Amino acid sequence: MVTCSVSDCGVNHRNNPENCTFHRFPLDTILRGKWLTLIGRVGWNPTKNSTICSKHFPDEYKRKRQLNTVLVKGAIPTLFVPGHIKERIPSLYINRDIALPSISQAPEKSGPLTPRTKKLISLLISKNHKLKQKLQEKEKKIRRLAAKNKRQALKIVTLKDVLHEIHSRPGLKDHYSDVI
Repeated sequence: MVTCSVSDCGVNHRNNPENCTFHRFPLDTILRGKWLTLIGRVGWNPTKNSTICSKHFPDEYKRKRQLNTVLVKGAIPTLFVPGHIKERIPSLYINRDIALPSISQAPEKSGPLTPRTKKLISLLISKNHKLKQKLQEKEKKIRRLAAKNKRQALKIVTLKDVLHEIHSRPGLKDHYSDVI
């Protein structure tokens, strides 16, 4: 079932009184990170089928293409009131209570994010992306070195077998005595 991923939105393909369209999360990691930050779902990662309904996007980001509504490149969901996001109720499970402060917990402020806050969010998302790329590179290097180590170990075993074969045959041992 197609459902909007924004907390407490409730729009899905059956419950859709405004005839909203659904838009998948972008593949661009930086833009995807911005979407995740803005929808306020801490510790959640979208799947390839996760969507956000069109009521969270301003009209300037929407384009009609025949019968479909599509988003322009770089569209960001900004239409939701942070105060409508329910605060988490403490649970009996410790790990469920760990969450970053939501936008609604900001001190005495409501309304859209300030340009400075947006810039900081963008900077943090960018740094996070760069760190993930470095981590992936290091993991690749570890896999390459592990494979190289395995190949070296196989060569050592093969050389030991050759040496054992040379030592076990009297004629070969005398012939290769200067090498051994």
